[in-house]
Parts: sequence; structure tokens; C-alpha cells
Amino acid sequence: MRLEECNNCLSLPPLGQLPQLKELYIRGMNAVESVGAEFYGECVLAFPLLEILEFVDMQHWKVWLPFQLDHGSGVFPCLRRLSIKNCSKLEGKLPEKLDLLAKLEIVKCEELVVSIANYKQLRQINIDGCKVLVHTDAKVEFELLESLWLS
Repeated sequence: MRLEECNNCLSLPPLGQLPQLKELYIRGMNAVESVGAEFYGECVLAFPLLEILEFVDMQHWKVWLPFQLDHGSGVFPCLRRLSIKNCSKLEGKLPEKLDLLAKLEIVKCEELVVSIANYKQLRQINIDGCKVLVHTDAKVEFELLESLWLS
């Protein structure tokens, strides 16, 4: 699914309620300032099969709120690729429990704190222009890592 250039939308639709959704690309939704409950929808497990999630050119996006109905299973249990580009006002942190995440790409998100310690399956990391990069768990060795770009 692609949502592109919806400049008058103030929030994202409850896409987490689409149980078969595997790829989601969101681009140029400039009026969106927060992504949270409205995005996940009212379900026990949001985005159960989503593998690819991409946010690009969301100029006013400031906060990504965690999934409130999480009962330990985590949101995005199948997510393999997360890409956030040109979201310069986005603050805070990324979702923490992304057990299958293999590719992480963060570009021009100057206010975002990125912690890679939680993502043990990472094969590709591309981080260019974020506020802070955190790796606190010395036990994670990234044995599967094939490509690393930090700038």
C-alpha cells in the first residue's frame, strides 16, 4: 500500500487493522505531526504481517507514539525493513521490539535517537544524520551484519 502526497490529512488511517498488509510506503504527508493510536487501530496485534515500512518526506512529523494495546507480543512482529527519510522534526525513539528487522535506514532525521542494540537480526544499517546513535548492549555482536554506513 502507498499513501503519497496527502498534504491535507492530519493523521494516518488505522492501517494496523489490515491483517494481510505486507508493505507500507508513506510519503509526503506533510500535515501529520503524530503517529500513534489512530495508525495502529483498535486491535490486539497491529500490523501482524507487515514486512516493509517506509516513511519519507514527512516535514512536520514530530512524534511516533508506541502501540498502547501491546500485550508483550510487540508491534510489527514480521517487520524486516524500516526506512525513515527526510523527517527532520521527528523526535524520540524507534519501536524497540523488532526481532526480525534486517535492514534499518534512517536518513536526515536530525532529532531522532536511534538505538540499534535491540535489533539482533540486522544485516544492513544505514544511518545518516540522526541526533544520537545508541548501542548499549555489549552482548549484541551483529553476527549477521553485511553492510554498515554511519554518517
